[in-house]
Amino acid sequence: LEIPEDDLIVKSGTLFPVSRVREDDLPRVVTVEYIDPARDYQANNQRVIRQSTSSRQEIKVSANVAMSAAAAARCADVLMYRAWAARNRFGPFYLPRKYLSLEPGDVVGVNVDGGRHLVRLTSIDIGADLLLKVVGESYDPVVLTGLASGASGGGFPGQGLPDLGTTSGLFLDLADL
Repeated sequence: LEIPEDDLIVKSGTLFPVSRVREDDLPRVVTVEYIDPARDYQANNQRVIRQSTSSRQEIKVSANVAMSAAAAARCADVLMYRAWAARNRFGPFYLPRKYLSLEPGDVVGVNVDGGRHLVRLTSIDIGADLLLKVVGESYDPVVLTGLASGASGGGFPGQGLPDLGTTSGLFLDLADL
């Protein structure tokens, strides 16, 4: 959905407020913990580190899901770069009632000052006058592909039960009690 500049309503000063999240608040390290079938369903983790930042933030996600090392590395990569791509915040800005079908999570293009912003809506409040008070963040669908590849780690011997010897079955003919 494309929203032209003419549909934006000035209610409190600025037509389309833009702010930016501080670099210190964005993650430097993202770790995804998962269950690795290649390691006999043992816990494993994949991490992505952003080298060119002064941030010290770390995000750890525990997924109780069996997945390959490559899939877990892609998840960590997507989480990292999605946070960085969404660092521009928009709003609140106001839209007329013809946009009542919008919901949080929708992605819209907002055309303002001769430029186009791709915005993922994070909250929508409907006022008594049916004006929509909208807040969103920048969105880049390219980061959802995740280009990282992972490895389960080499040299895992697997697990097994020790051989405890042979088992014999004995049938006893006893009286019922």
